Order: sequence, then C-alpha cells, then structure tokens
Amino acid sequence: YPGMMDLYIDETNLYNRMFLYTKQFDWEKMWAIADDITDEDAIRAKAQDILDTFDIEGGGTIEKVWDMAKYVVAFEKWVKDEHLGMIASHYGFAQGKAGVLDSMLIPAFSMLIKQGTACAVEGDMKVAMAMSILKTISGTGQLSEMYSIDFNDDICIIGHSGSGDADISDKKPTMKIVP
Repeated sequence: YPGMMDLYIDETNLYNRMFLYTKQFDWEKMWAIADDITDEDAIRAKAQDILDTFDIEGGGTIEKVWDMAKYVVAFEKWVKDEHLGMIASHYGFAQGKAGVLDSMLIPAFSMLIKQGTACAVEGDMKVAMAMSILKTISGTGQLSEMYSIDFNDDICIIGHSGSGDADISDKKPTMKIVP
C-alpha cells in the first residue's frame, strides 16, 4: 500500500523475535477451497451462525447469506488446515471471481475473530498481533480508528469499516451489506 509505511513488517525479524512464521495470502488456493465447499448442512449451519451473530442490513437475502456462509466455511477450513493464529489482509477493487472472494473477507474475518483467530484489515500484521493478545487477555480485540474526540463532554467516537469482533458489543452488531 504505497504511502502506508506503518504497515510494513520485517518478516525475518518477526520470526527471530516472536517465532511467528508469515505466509502470503494465496487467492487461487482460497478459490480452490471455496469451490470444494459443497456440504449443505455445514453451509446451512454457518448461515444460521451468521444470522445469530449479526443483524443483517442492506439487502441480506437468503442467497447472499448462503453465499457468505459458503465462503466463511472455506476460510475456516483454510485457517484450520494451515494452522493460522492470525491473518492480515485487505480487500480491494477486484472484479469477477476474485471480486466475489474479495467481498467475503469482511464477513469471513468477522466470524473468524469470533472464534479466536485475529483478522486485521489493511494488511497490518502488527494490529493482528495486538488483536490476538487483547482477545486472549480481555476477551475482545478490535481494530478501530479515532473519528472524533470531544474533551469537554468526555466523548470519543471510534470505529472502522471492516471486520469486527462481535464480542466487543453488549448488543448484537449490525452487518451492513453494500454493493
């Protein structure tokens, strides 16, 4: 991400200091995993899990939640097969088959966070590490940005568009489907 110098990491140094091995995200492997997800019972159960976790807003049809569930199952399989503890990736402006997978990163990452796998957007591995630590010691870990601070009224508005930890809220969070 040109200009976002805070996102870069030295993978060798990360391994030497933290014993964390990094792997690059393989889109083609994810397509292959998703293409092989055909177990309708697993997809149905994951669709229900999504509906139990989030209020769906903005056109959450049965078909959209079903497709989302299929990709969430694929991402869960990938995390299990690769023994991943955290993920840092970013969605972009992909089209076609890549665009479908790209659009599923946020719901898949949100469901993985719920299960304890830290998933940071914007490809920020340092945030993924922090999320993992916070989830372990406090039960929740969330990437957020300061939007506005009002020191006089002691108000801080924070948020982020992207994957989120449903455990951070005392009410059911909303997942908004956008084109």
